[in-house]
Amino acid sequence: MINWKILASGLAISLTVLGLVHNDYSAQQIDPSTSLLQACDQNPEDGYKKSITGIIDGDPLELVISKRFAGAVESVTWRGKEFINIYDHGRQISYAWHMNGYSECFNPTEPGTAADYQKPTSSSQLLSACSEGTNKITTTTQLAYWLGPGESGFCSGGVSSAINDTVLSGHILEKTIEIGYQGMENVISFTAVVTLPEEYSSIQLEIPTGYLTYEFNNYWLYDPISDELIKPESFPLHAPWTFEHYGNLPPILATSDGEYAMGAYTAEQILDYGIFGTNSPIQSDRTNKWNMVIREEPASAQSYTYQSYAIVGTLAQVQETMKQLYKLHPTDLAPPTGFVDIADCNDIAGWAWDPKTPDQPIAVEFYALNDDETETLLIRIDANQYREDLASALGDNGNHGFYLSTSEIIHDNRRVDLKAYAINSNPKLPKRELNNAIQSLECAQFGPPLEPTITPEPTIPSEPTESMMPTAETESKPATPTSCFGTTVPLAIGLVTVARRRKKSILDMLR
Repeated sequence: MINWKILASGLAISLTVLGLVHNDYSAQQIDPSTSLLQACDQNPEDGYKKSITGIIDGDPLELVISKRFAGAVESVTWRGKEFINIYDHGRQISYAWHMNGYSECFNPTEPGTAADYQKPTSSSQLLSACSEGTNKITTTTQLAYWLGPGESGFCSGGVSSAINDTVLSGHILEKTIEIGYQGMENVISFTAVVTLPEEYSSIQLEIPTGYLTYEFNNYWLYDPISDELIKPESFPLHAPWTFEHYGNLPPILATSDGEYAMGAYTAEQILDYGIFGTNSPIQSDRTNKWNMVIREEPASAQSYTYQSYAIVGTLAQVQETMKQLYKLHPTDLAPPTGFVDIADCNDIAGWAWDPKTPDQPIAVEFYALNDDETETLLIRIDANQYREDLASALGDNGNHGFYLSTSEIIHDNRRVDLKAYAINSNPKLPKRELNNAIQSLECAQFGPPLEPTITPEPTIPSEPTESMMPTAETESKPATPTSCFGTTVPLAIGLVTVARRRKKSILDMLR
């Protein structure tokens, strides 16, 4: 199996993440009354708890949210077994994300901060909890940063301490949890709406993650194509984990006897699923974790909606239900990928490849992004040109490069925001945005837009007049060629524009 992270790093140079963004959004700007559901508890008091229930295989399932963890799921019980580890704030079924590649140093977290630890309250604010029936609840939470200003943690992106200057962020999470989905009684569905107060170069989200107790240390991956359970192997470890695995197959964590299990699944464009475990000498501190990770790059100031599922039951029941979920909401376990290597006012070039059909070319589509957020198709081309570097990296015939002259899709000096997609080899599965897919070009060399020619209605006077006599035609002055320039919107971390020195070699391979 191709390791996409290694492949990407081999085909592109590293990018220095853009400057950080602070926010000072205040709680007074939040209006919790905007929830569409009725029977809402607004700004619940400390000690507040709310539960929803369902039935799995004849036995009740209870799920509990609380003010203590700002609406995160603190308990899931079935047949007398507690699934969730709540040793501290952060170990629930919860949402968290980090921006601009800074990891814990810029990290809104639903249950609260690291400093909240085992406190009875959270620095995150539960704004409302709204019930609809016995099996459905919607919570709205304003998230606190995991690290307070200046605190240190597991950080990246060249920083070693939190860059936020407040404890409470301006990030809002509204999530709806429902037990039972499309006739599957053991599915817990999560619909999350994440609202960002400002734009970031990137955001990476857990949608959500689930921290289970020490008993759920029997790890599985489910392959919906073969309907098989696969035992994962641990990757190189990072403290505090004693088991660490991530990939594109959905995880299932079970007890050793298989009588209790929880799986995680989404049809969203996943970055990866993860399984992590610890082996603390304190039994209650031991944790087994699954997560589902999504990435948005860039991430504008708007709301993003994600649908995901947790599946509860015996190991056999979870496997069977995940099979049904996959049939209902199929996801691409081996999606197409590629890169826009060059995009300027002369040339556009890159590559696209679908691992499901190696040695076969796929199509690439370029769209113009409109002001109303719609997209207009400009051109569809085949990525079928040979590139030696791709043959080496992908291990096939290397016929996956594409090239077009910029003048084929840009015809005047107006700014055009381009977006590129790799078209799936399976027409039933969605296309995928290429890495470095969004490019903004403004090319003065093409001259101003042509003015529309308006032909007046002819008039027939009764007698010829002097004004109707023919005159010499005037010639329009040609536009003076000038230089063009392009700007690039940075995208995926570790997947970046090719350095200028690589442009000539790429074009030489394609021409």
